[in-house]
Amino acid sequence: MNKSKFKTVLSFLFATIAVTSYLLSKPSIEEIAVSSTKENDVRVITIVKDASNTLIPVSFSMDENTSLDQRLNSSLTKLIKGSYDSEQYSALLPSSTVILSSEIQDGKVTINFNEEFLKYDPNDEIQILEAIASLCRQFDAQDIDLKINGENLNFMPAHHTPIPEIFDSSIGINNFESFTQWIHDSEGITVFYCKKENEETIYVPKTIRVSRNQSSNEKLEIISKELSAQNHLSQPLFTNCVTVVSLMEQNDITVIECSKNIVEENKIIDEAMMCFMLTLSTMNFDKNTVIKVDGVVLSSLSDYLANNSFNNFDFLFN
Repeated sequence: MNKSKFKTVLSFLFATIAVTSYLLSKPSIEEIAVSSTKENDVRVITIVKDASNTLIPVSFSMDENTSLDQRLNSSLTKLIKGSYDSEQYSALLPSSTVILSSEIQDGKVTINFNEEFLKYDPNDEIQILEAIASLCRQFDAQDIDLKINGENLNFMPAHHTPIPEIFDSSIGINNFESFTQWIHDSEGITVFYCKKENEETIYVPKTIRVSRNQSSNEKLEIISKELSAQNHLSQPLFTNCVTVVSLMEQNDITVIECSKNIVEENKIIDEAMMCFMLTLSTMNFDKNTVIKVDGVVLSSLSDYLANNSFNNFDFLFN
């Protein structure tokens, strides 16, 4: 595990979780709630665009007996316009797009589109790359090959955005950057926020891009400012600092022990905890990671992320 990544994300997010959860309850691992799915179902993630032009990862159900290739194909199909009908959400790819083939092999995803793929809206160019890379992450894709009628696609034609030599989720999502080269010359840290839509909480990732040559402290300062900023990706994150007491490995489990500083805000913490867990997951923390205060387990990464059970959008695709 990369400890510098650990220090970066924990410094600005522990204030959202530790003490309030501690005061509310002291659950054991067995008591931590896991989002339910139907028996014999798994959750598969795809990407939709909302009315504010923000990409949102959403999940839908598939039978657990489906292969990874089938799940990949279904996830990609929902990027094509006409795959669902909604006034609030939209797909990114032209309706005439056809997925000629898609497969996962040894950590590499290969997707072969027909030439209609290239008729995308130029305004969606970067978002299309972000969406494909983001949904492929659930299949542990270490590299993605895009093809048109069997020929490699090395750049997006509308604005000539180059496709990285190693194309994966490190490209980020919802970068909101004007200069496409910045994506290739920087490091992305993806933080989850939440916002309310129709009284439902929607979890939204936003990648903060920082220079590769900046120190960890400089990156932390940038992230802290981002979290405190008012923007359309609102979040219930607090500012009180909770210190990390220790980080250790116990029987193949990563244990993060933090202090129980009393926070002033007495708010429901579920949303902030989910934001925290989703952020940890984008930074390649093992699913066996647990968080403790005074030796008591507050949460486990695996419980929060079981079966991709967030932003459940079965209603949109059924």
